[in-house]
Amino acid sequence: MFPTGVAAKLFQMGPLGNHDVFLNIGAGIGNVLAQVVLTAKVRKCIDVEVRDDLSPLPVQHMRRPAATYPLLRKVTMVAVDVRDALLSTQVPTSDATIRGCQI
Repeated sequence: MFPTGVAAKLFQMGPLGNHDVFLNIGAGIGNVLAQVVLTAKVRKCIDVEVRDDLSPLPVQHMRRPAATYPLLRKVTMVAVDVRDALLSTQVPTSDATIRGCQI
C-alpha cells in the first residue's frame, strides 16, 4: 500500500489516540507500521509476521532511524504462524483496537 492509501485508511477510521493499538498481519518490511506510528497518535503498533524471511525486517529497518524518530520504538514484532495463533486472546495482539492485514 502506498503512503496515500495508508493516510486515507487512517482518515476513514477517524481520530486515533493513545488508547489505540494498531495490529498489522503480514507487514513485510514495516512501511505501513512506520507510517501509522509516525502519523497517528497510537499507543503502539504490533506486527504479526507470517513469513520467517520477513520477520526481522521491520525491526532492522526501524532501528537506525529510531534515534531521529523515537516514535518508531512503539513498533513490536511478533513472528508467528497465524493459523496457530490466538490473536484475540494472547498478549500483545489481544490489546489491538485497530487491525490491518497485508497478506
